[in-house]
Amino acid sequence: MTKIVGCDCGKDSLQVCVVNELPSNFKSFARSYKPKKVKISSDAIDYLLELNADAYVLEPTGSYGYIWIDQLKKNNKEVRLVAPRRVTAYRIAKGVANKQDRPDAAAIACYALENFNDPTAFVSLDKIELRQSYLALKIPSKIVVPSTTAYASG
Repeated sequence: MTKIVGCDCGKDSLQVCVVNELPSNFKSFARSYKPKKVKISSDAIDYLLELNADAYVLEPTGSYGYIWIDQLKKNNKEVRLVAPRRVTAYRIAKGVANKQDRPDAAAIACYALENFNDPTAFVSLDKIELRQSYLALKIPSKIVVPSTTAYASG
């Protein structure tokens, strides 16, 4: 049985939904399950690692997920990403139109479980890492200020 941890990333926290089978009624499940909300900390990382899932799935929105992705990968966990538009389409198709953290975490987890064996259903983590590297090159790490003595006339 495949165990998925679906994670909806916020600025400083994560809504976590764990599934190992698809619910018969997603709408009811999304509204009734009790998500675990964790704040960024070593205890939160330990909690995620203790879940020992087959895959940890996040929606790559902004830079909020990078710390979670980095820590999970450092601990040799499989990390997958789902495009936000796919999460929204999945949630709406299952009858949940309103965007909230709880149904989003459930949609991420259920979408990932339903599409677990289809690599095209996920965003390439390599593309995200390449984009991060490119942006790091575009942002100067040091601002060079010319020395005033170089311009002094002598």
